[in-house]
Amino acid sequence: MRTWKLVVAALIGVSISSHAQRAQACEALPCNSDSLLPAPGKIPANADGVLLFSDASGPMQVTVEIDGKPTAVTERFESLKGGRGRVVLAPKGGFREGAKVKVDNVNRCNADGPPRIQVSFEVGPKADPPKDLGKLSAQQAQRGVLKVGTASGSCSTEEQAAWIDVELDLSPSAKPWSSLLEYSTLVDGKPWQKSDSINVGPPHGQSWLGRAKDRIYVLCPREFGFPGVTEGEHEVVMQARLGGGNVLSTPALRIDLRCGASAASPHAPAAGGAEPVPTSGASPTATSSAGTDTATPSSATSKPTRCGCRVAGERGTSEWTWAALGALALALGRRRRS
Repeated sequence: MRTWKLVVAALIGVSISSHAQRAQACEALPCNSDSLLPAPGKIPANADGVLLFSDASGPMQVTVEIDGKPTAVTERFESLKGGRGRVVLAPKGGFREGAKVKVDNVNRCNADGPPRIQVSFEVGPKADPPKDLGKLSAQQAQRGVLKVGTASGSCSTEEQAAWIDVELDLSPSAKPWSSLLEYSTLVDGKPWQKSDSINVGPPHGQSWLGRAKDRIYVLCPREFGFPGVTEGEHEVVMQARLGGGNVLSTPALRIDLRCGASAASPHAPAAGGAEPVPTSGASPTATSSAGTDTATPSSATSKPTRCGCRVAGERGTSEWTWAALGALALALGRRRRS
């Protein structure tokens, strides 16, 4: 009877092992970090104001200095999709050409960001609103190890992938407003919002590569990371909004993204952990160096690694399994002796 109790205990241990493995998940943050626009640079003197994006509640703690002196500003709140809010901060009387502005914001949600967010910029001459956005260009496709987000027990993972980086060449009418534009990317008509960690996303109005550029990828094959696109041809469009104005779009750029036959061969990766992959599409190509900034030299896919997020199911499968097998061996040994 006692032997059977030990066997049952061992089986329960194996069941707990399996359950603990399935229970692993990266917990979502309570809120996203605040972000500010404009980006460092210049803004036209007729700009509406500084844009603060936040999904936190409670009073703001923002100070604005113009030419080193604290300046009173008006605040106008605008609701955005997804629960975020946009606050337009404008000095009374507007901006003066040639002024130097510094904005300091106490981050009300610093779980994934710094405690304070600052931006400095200059005020340039007035400019007409942008009439068009510009055109996209594509770098040569790359093949290597790419860090992407995952929900399989950690915040991020590194996987074999192929990717193409795209970048916006701003039109003359959009250039004066470049630091105030809120950028987004569409792939095959759908929003493309990727990050190298499920726990941390890019600031509002930019991608995981930065402002006015993005990375489109396909996993080769997918194991743990969030999927990108499928192999083949895709259309990429970049959009931008100036404050509450109309959305501007680039013409569609067609790219051809494939893992490639060369990906399976044991070739040494190029500098930065990636090697060029020939593409058959009509996408423009340039130097391949820009496509390697987040690649890591490796010849095999890495398993997910833990990061700063909390993970449920702390015990791994192996230690539970060994405990169960040990109990079984002990039970069988005692049964033989009896």
